[in-house]
Amino acid sequence: MNTACRAGEKGFTLLEMLTVMAIVLLILGFALPAFRDLKTESDLVHTGAMVADQIALARQEALTFNREVQLLFLSLDDETAGWTALVRVHVMQGANGRELRRVGQVQHFSPGILCSAAFSTLLDGNALSGTLPVPPYGSVEYRGFRIRPNGGLGRGTGTPPYIIFHSRHDPASSPRNSLVIQLGPLTARAVIFRP
Repeated sequence: MNTACRAGEKGFTLLEMLTVMAIVLLILGFALPAFRDLKTESDLVHTGAMVADQIALARQEALTFNREVQLLFLSLDDETAGWTALVRVHVMQGANGRELRRVGQVQHFSPGILCSAAFSTLLDGNALSGTLPVPPYGSVEYRGFRIRPNGGLGRGTGTPPYIIFHSRHDPASSPRNSLVIQLGPLTARAVIFRP
């Protein structure tokens, strides 16, 4: 079978093939950042929903057991200046006074998502802070807030407190892709906002 082009038959020249490949590569170059932003948005929504669920669960536990429950944001990644996981703890009266009893599993944020104290009024300088033993990570630094036995935060009725989540690749000064969880100061009910 002869596959050579005969006179008068048309085929693609090398120049045409290179031109089409250049156009496809140019379109891909513009499309890839959009796909990366979609992945970040999906991770933000997943992390926000998980944290809002943990806040609702902590509120329910505080009301049910008539006990203070703390939500502690953990810094499990030494390379990141932010909080990458969350754990609930009950405040118990022990022989040595108040002690923290961890309940449930450590909830890790989606990869690439973190919470920064610089953007979150719930984790600012007035937040709970310290270290907590978290196997297998050892003693881990945390910041957190408490939900009172009445289900509220025990804060005034001023500006509602909030937590902001963003991609670790966003600049530290102003993240362009973020998710905000705002809590009612009296009820600790979480509302999620996407700017």
